[in-house]
Amino acid sequence: MYATFSASFASLREQLVATIETRLALATENGLGPEDLGSAEELTARVGAAIPIGRHPTAALVGPCYDTRGLSRWLGISKQAIDKRNKAHTLLACRTESGFWRYPALQFDDRGNPLPHLRELLDVLITPGDDRRWRAARWLAAPAPYLPGNVSAAAWLRSGSDVQPVLTAARADAARWAA
Repeated sequence: MYATFSASFASLREQLVATIETRLALATENGLGPEDLGSAEELTARVGAAIPIGRHPTAALVGPCYDTRGLSRWLGISKQAIDKRNKAHTLLACRTESGFWRYPALQFDDRGNPLPHLRELLDVLITPGDDRRWRAARWLAAPAPYLPGNVSAAAWLRSGSDVQPVLTAARADAARWAA
């Protein structure tokens, strides 16, 4: 049942277990009991859902991606709510060749919140009638020569830095893509 982990996965597993133990200790210190955390099945499902498992060929460039079910569990929202956020550009969903949606993990912080200014950016990068979702995901993940340290736009936004250089570059690239 259990896979043999590489050394790096074993280290990751140890860190995850230590983090969970710390969080449970804090919950106890703050007067919470197991009943306050919900059922063990639901809690483990939500924690497990935070680990992306899918890989699309383009995901090699954008990093791990969630499937709809995993994202729904992790965020604790319905599939319909995810679809609504997708349509509103408040999250980035990319369709695979087989028709399934994948959600690049790079667009979320560690609590499942979207990156600051994500909607504004997706409104620029994804235009109606011209679906550039995987391109937008690659754009967010790629090292950005216009940013200090050549960090990605996603890393820049995650750090809370000024959105203007990212928006300026997004507008220029979107215009070039449309030409």
